[in-house]
Amino acid sequence: MMATQKTVAGPIPASEEMFGYKKVKEDLPDRIMTMAEKNSETERTLRLRAQTFQLIDALTQRFIALCAFAGAMFTTYELAISGHESAAIAVGSSTAIAVVGSFLREVAGKARQANKGTQKAEKKEESPT
Repeated sequence: MMATQKTVAGPIPASEEMFGYKKVKEDLPDRIMTMAEKNSETERTLRLRAQTFQLIDALTQRFIALCAFAGAMFTTYELAISGHESAAIAVGSSTAIAVVGSFLREVAGKARQANKGTQKAEKKEESPT
């Protein structure tokens, strides 16, 4: 005795099922295909919208950080010019530490994301199919 299993993934039914739907109603396979195409287009649109919002969010964060950095550096300059060198050193060094720390945190976060993606790919390769 031999068993066969067929798995179909996605919004479109197997071809045998499509023939069965055609027997029920002539235009049913066309309607299913139209629905699948609309679903796919909606998913692409939503993915693009999410990517656009992520880009806008990232640019906004960077712009705010740049403004804060420029303000801190201007403050450092003004303090140094007006004879408050100790305060200028404190503000300038803390700003530099914050910028470097933020950069390193972002780099570490991207490395973790890449590592998670690699681990997922390795698990998929290891799992029996």
